[in-house]
Amino acid sequence: MRDVKVAKTFVKKLYEWFCFALSTIPSFFVDNDLVVYESFHGMQFSDNPRALYEYALAHYPSLKAVWVVKKGYEAVFEANNITFVYRYSFQWILVMARAKYWIVNTRMPIWCQKGRKTIYVQTWHGTPLKHIGLDVKSSDLTRSEQVVYEKDFKKESDRWNYLVSPNSYSSAIFKKAFEFKGDMIQCRYPRNDVLVQVGSHKDIDFSDSIKEKIGIPKDNFVLLYAPTWRDDKKIGENIYKAENPFPFGQLDDLDNCTILTRFHYLVRDDMGLEKFKNVIDVSSYEDMSHLLLVSEMLITDYSSSMFDYAYTGKPIIFFMYDFDQYNSVTRGLYTFDYSNLPGPIIKNANDLSRYVIALTESAEKADVYWSAYKTQYQIFQRNFCLFHEDSGSEIVWKKIREDEKSRMKI
Repeated sequence: MRDVKVAKTFVKKLYEWFCFALSTIPSFFVDNDLVVYESFHGMQFSDNPRALYEYALAHYPSLKAVWVVKKGYEAVFEANNITFVYRYSFQWILVMARAKYWIVNTRMPIWCQKGRKTIYVQTWHGTPLKHIGLDVKSSDLTRSEQVVYEKDFKKESDRWNYLVSPNSYSSAIFKKAFEFKGDMIQCRYPRNDVLVQVGSHKDIDFSDSIKEKIGIPKDNFVLLYAPTWRDDKKIGENIYKAENPFPFGQLDDLDNCTILTRFHYLVRDDMGLEKFKNVIDVSSYEDMSHLLLVSEMLITDYSSSMFDYAYTGKPIIFFMYDFDQYNSVTRGLYTFDYSNLPGPIIKNANDLSRYVIALTESAEKADVYWSAYKTQYQIFQRNFCLFHEDSGSEIVWKKIREDEKSRMKI
């Protein structure tokens, strides 16, 4: 068994060395109009990379876009007639080597060579409540593996020319957790532009088209449940179990209500949700921002979706059934005043069920929610939401393009 593991490691290292060598010469011939996008390791057409891609299509038509896609996740790209390459293919190696811009929201393999003239824009993918980067001390790793993880993370962050941060709270954590020394662009996350801008994306027709695509009755109340993943529920390499005490059965009988369930992209486990008539699993839906836009209430836990959803000004409920375990054993949380969250913290499934039923069936109960949390909600928005006039996408693109013009003049 050990010999098989050693052989696999050798083959993997040989492939990585070959890829690095293969990309060396092309990296000297950068295509100044080529932009490579990747979202969640090539598994989605979503998030900040998608928002920046769509903005570039409208405002920088000379730029050529190529998406990086993991095999098995190409359907949405094919449906939208988007040019893509498969992650880890030879074509991917050559495209990455020649691209002027990398726009990515997770880490790239450290052996994927970044050319001297390539601009790496790391958008990341959320305001951190749970530990990230070098602040993560994983119980799954041996001491030597932890050292390698931290060393590789530092190498990776050293390659980032820009890091997009959604607020000052995140900027402070990013600098420490990533040991980032590059150029921080602090602005509203591009993915959240859709939640605040007046225009086609905010039209009723756009929301209705999303509902129709998902299969939500047009006039139904839409409740979104979006929990994060648990490190201690690992069932495979980067695969985690969706074990969860959410009261789907108790809430399934709510009149004129659809419950959307969005699990983290690392969670790939069958919860058997098809047995509920009013529950729709939208974990594979292409873009989380669309789900936030069409929902009237969010239930989450330690997920950064709370910070995104605060842009909508709609109710948020925090189902933190494993708070002590998560904070002390599972992942670890940053110092944060949880008493100032813009909604109630509920730790019991029955209590959650009663609260949601009351809130959705009674206008008076909804008024009670706002009387209790309106001030906290407004403070939360001031601390974590950036309602600037320019879109986040515009700010990011303007910054990197203007900096490039300045470098060319030197």
